[in-house]
Amino acid sequence: MKRIIVIIGVILLIPLFLIYSLPFWLSVFELDVQIKNYIVHRIGSGSDDIISIEDIEIGIGKIELTDIKFVSYSSNANFLLKGIEFRYSLIDLLLNISEPQKSINNIFLGSNDVKLAFVVME
Repeated sequence: MKRIIVIIGVILLIPLFLIYSLPFWLSVFELDVQIKNYIVHRIGSGSDDIISIEDIEIGIGKIELTDIKFVSYSSNANFLLKGIEFRYSLIDLLLNISEPQKSINNIFLGSNDVKLAFVVME
């Protein structure tokens, strides 16, 4: 009986460890840079605007973009955001993998000191 409990515990801990260590593995294989480039490309596609993101942090249930700079030559608009944090439901993301935007629950604008929160309603 103890052996079964240990086996079940190990089976449950391995996926949890892999999910928890996801940011580390993304940085080891440099996939975080590819994700960052994908996000920048998707945001700025089809325009002459310049968008740069200093850092991207992917964790369980959140994606945080820091020091976002936006320069628009067509409308003479420039701005800098200290951070944008997207919180999402991991279960909703897995169920709607083709539409990841539907898994977002909250969006926070600002830095760690001051944040402006938005709740996403369907």
